[in-house]
Amino acid sequence: PAESLHTLSAEQVTQYMRRHFTGPRFVLSAASIDHDELVTLARKYFSRLPPSPTDGSISPVTGAGMPLIGSFRAQYSGGMELFPREVDPEDPDPVSTLAVVFKGTPITDPNVHIMFTLSQLLGGGDSFSSGGPGKGIHSQLYRNVLHRHHFISHCSSFVHSYSDVSLFGIMADCSPSRISDALDVVCSEFARTAAQLDEESVQRAKNALKSQIFYNLESRPVISDDIARYTLAFGRRYSAQEICEGIDSITVETLQMFARAMLSSPPVIVAVGPQSALKRVAKYSSFERYFERTASL
Repeated sequence: PAESLHTLSAEQVTQYMRRHFTGPRFVLSAASIDHDELVTLARKYFSRLPPSPTDGSISPVTGAGMPLIGSFRAQYSGGMELFPREVDPEDPDPVSTLAVVFKGTPITDPNVHIMFTLSQLLGGGDSFSSGGPGKGIHSQLYRNVLHRHHFISHCSSFVHSYSDVSLFGIMADCSPSRISDALDVVCSEFARTAAQLDEESVQRAKNALKSQIFYNLESRPVISDDIARYTLAFGRRYSAQEICEGIDSITVETLQMFARAMLSSPPVIVAVGPQSALKRVAKYSSFERYFERTASL
């Protein structure tokens, strides 16, 4: 936490490294290098890594290869937080920010490709961008939010993936006085996703996700990062072909089933803006009831 930075000492950093920087928790990945040369470098620079923390405070790895920090696992609970922040009177174009989030699937879950395809389908972006007014026009958030609601300047989906849980959400920037209206719009887009998807949009999202994967794999730094992440999460790297086969198997029905299951988790509602606007935001129980009805349809 920021308030603890002034108390952070060199000894604490050293102790953290001793606990976490151990052999079984370590992955060395590289692209476009001779394997024997990489092994030689690994022995030279990393052979002294200990096999486990000397104090025995941390279990090395899970069965899948994912490091564990003690016995603690993330627990998703939902909730609402409103952060008052007054508008800067000198700001010519002030905005407030909000997000609506649900519990996604862990990165190790077979349905993880469904989650990322759904995020690609929602898409989003800015109402004014260097790409011109047609940029991202096929994404759901662009068509239904940015084209129709002038008080929302940015709206996009996001995913934060972890080994035990993921966060799937939509974030938006809006006029400070319209926070409540923007939350209603974002919530309705989640409901629309669970009820109204068409084959063309789903196929477009699947193609866009596969294109993005192959484009990213043109970069050697991304390949190295990809190897490391998959090795930590699964114990091996999944090929692009395996990933694309998982994406190709997705249908409109599987996406809608995933969306309804996701909406059955308690939502997280977050907003930052003027106190006068936050007072008009509905109670958390209203959001809960709304999504309970949506998930049951």
